[in-house]
Amino acid sequence: MTANKKNGRMNGGAFSWEALQKSKWNIEDSSWNYDSKTPYIWNPCDNSYLAFESVRSLKAKIKYATSKNIGGLAVFRFDSDDDKNTMLNTLSSGDLCSGDDNTSVKYECD
Repeated sequence: MTANKKNGRMNGGAFSWEALQKSKWNIEDSSWNYDSKTPYIWNPCDNSYLAFESVRSLKAKIKYATSKNIGGLAVFRFDSDDDKNTMLNTLSSGDLCSGDDNTSVKYECD
């Protein structure tokens, strides 16, 4: 998602993963927010900010969900992935049914 301040108001938008890879944003040069486990880019020249999901951020969220025995993740949109289904493949590679805590309820996953 992006947001820009114009006339005292914030204007924002969203990119699909494929469009983000083709955009002017250099995602390889992103910084890492250690609290949200999310990459971001800040451009002070035009006061613009972009936060997005990546393979790294999704793996971090899968790891967190597994460690807390959450059993699943919510996804906003699958149609925003690239042609290789990079994000979907990353999400589906996570074993969310194998929580670390043996004293809690385990989810039955097929």
